[in-house]
Amino acid sequence: MWNELLDVLGKMNLVYRDVLTLGEKKHGTLVAIDMKGLDALLKQEQELLHQVQKLEKRRKEVMGKLAASVRGLTPESKMEELFSCAPSKPVEDRLKTLHKGLNELLRKVEERNQNNKILTQAALDAVGFHLNRLSGATAGTTYGNSGEDHGSQNKTLDFKG
Repeated sequence: MWNELLDVLGKMNLVYRDVLTLGEKKHGTLVAIDMKGLDALLKQEQELLHQVQKLEKRRKEVMGKLAASVRGLTPESKMEELFSCAPSKPVEDRLKTLHKGLNELLRKVEERNQNNKILTQAALDAVGFHLNRLSGATAGTTYGNSGEDHGSQNKTLDFKG
């Protein structure tokens, strides 16, 4: 079971490395405003996320088996708790290495996703602005006979993302 857990964690590291690489590619397509390229990357991202879900389900299954056979472990045990229960020093060391690598990858993926989210929002705002300009939407201030401020808005279409 321990080897099974190591195998699943190793595969999770590989998939998250692919997710990070894809996030870097997505960054480039967002900067270049390459919509076809972005669409292709989003399809790849969906496949990777499906792999992550399958691996996470498998990890939970293995943790359930370990919890049933190793005293002091539960299916929800944290990785740090596993270290002390490992059957040997090499297994413990491998768990620590995989855990550290996975944490680092997750941090980088989250950081890249935040950057991409900002770029995506900026692109959507720019598209909305240009669509509103093309549609003739205007907003401005007009003044009445007595000098009162009458905000006027003339929107033909409102394109918001």
